[in-house]
Amino acid sequence: MKIKIIFIIDNSVELSSKDPLYNKCISQLSNLKKIEFDTLIYNAEINKFLSIDNCNEKIKIRKNTFNRYFNYIKNKIICDMNMYKLISILDEKNIVYMRYPVPTPILFFSFRKKRRCKIIMEFQSIEFLEFKINHLYILMLFELIFGNSIRNKLDGLVSVTNQIKEYESLKSGDLNIPNIYIGNGVNVDSLKMRSVPSYSGNEMHILCVANINPWHGIDRLLHGILLYAGEVNLVLHIVGDGNISNSFKKISECNDTSKKVIFHGYLTGSKLDNLFDICHISMGSLGMHRIGLQEGTPLKTREYCSRGIPFFISYRDPDFDASFPFMLKIPADDSPANVGEIINFVKKIYTDKKHNEKMRLYALNKLDWSVKMKQLKLFLNDI
Repeated sequence: MKIKIIFIIDNSVELSSKDPLYNKCISQLSNLKKIEFDTLIYNAEINKFLSIDNCNEKIKIRKNTFNRYFNYIKNKIICDMNMYKLISILDEKNIVYMRYPVPTPILFFSFRKKRRCKIIMEFQSIEFLEFKINHLYILMLFELIFGNSIRNKLDGLVSVTNQIKEYESLKSGDLNIPNIYIGNGVNVDSLKMRSVPSYSGNEMHILCVANINPWHGIDRLLHGILLYAGEVNLVLHIVGDGNISNSFKKISECNDTSKKVIFHGYLTGSKLDNLFDICHISMGSLGMHRIGLQEGTPLKTREYCSRGIPFFISYRDPDFDASFPFMLKIPADDSPANVGEIINFVKKIYTDKKHNEKMRLYALNKLDWSVKMKQLKLFLNDI
């Protein structure tokens, strides 16, 4: 019996070619298809199935904008009702795979109903803490009332870190529900490996590719740059969207010509490739502790490794152990980043002119979606 994987998306995310989540969704299902699973995408908002081969820009889900509260509630009800109807008609040949949604009464009752298909959910965070930090108090209430019961009715849980795996297993109330850690991956071949720039020790270019959010901790690096009193000129390149805080403006308006911040906005294609080629090191998340996480497997760090640029982070990443030489780990707190330590790390790395090739090979062997989906296949076959 050939299993069909139905990947459900709702109105909690916006998927487009600009969004890393879009690429993750397509990469996951494309690689599952290569290893002999039939795969479909179900858009719960418009009640429509899409094939991987032709979905592209057809996947358009309105972003979860809570300032448009009533519009969000209306769309959420539509999505949940459509998921309820779909789950009720699927048979044992189908596996529903979806990211953990906002738990609602409709989902609560639909999962309690007897069904023939299996439902697997993927967990990306410790949801209650994430809702709390973002002041989403109604969602905190929904999570408290319905979250545990929904988890308890699942056939399997996929968590992107071991920390989340343990948390979700306890939340389900049933330690016998199959639960696996599979970190986020990357489509390595879709990314250009960077050319290694020369490093003389006079000027260091730092790259940060991220939308500006508290958990990225860009403020920590900015404060570190402001405090740095050494001789190396510093240039921070920020690629992405988001609100520019006063801290950002302060350093960008600083009269010290040895410190510069450049906001590039959203970049893609050759413009982004060229920026990777001139930067010596990249910044991963420095604020994951702010959402209660000590571990993470962000998509962006996997892109850095695939492109062959060293990076620094402040959390544990299970896919990079302590022996991985091209990653610097700094403290997981709100202290300013130690720029002197980062500079010394860059000096050490740039004695190896082929570090980009070594990082690329590591990504192909450990981080590519083809590797990750083989792990998922074994998990699904055992359920």
